[in-house]
Amino acid sequence: MLKVLIRSIIVILIVPAIVLAATPTAFMQNAQIIGDGKQIKAYRVPTQDSKGNIRYYDLTVNLNVLSSGKIDTKKSSVFVIF
Repeated sequence: MLKVLIRSIIVILIVPAIVLAATPTAFMQNAQIIGDGKQIKAYRVPTQDSKGNIRYYDLTVNLNVLSSGKIDTKKSSVFVIF
């Protein structure tokens, strides 16, 4: 009986810490996005780290287009401004 009680207490104390851990992600839907020609600029892109902290970044995406009209992912670039 005491072992079950101790296990229950341990689960109650540990599980919320695991559940509350945030998944690192970016929230592009909250950024200001402007496209012009072969360039996309995203301003104030919020990102969340595993501790739940939010940071903001500016991004520039330069697209290289092949003669076939497809995007060349090897020569396209992304620049991040901290």
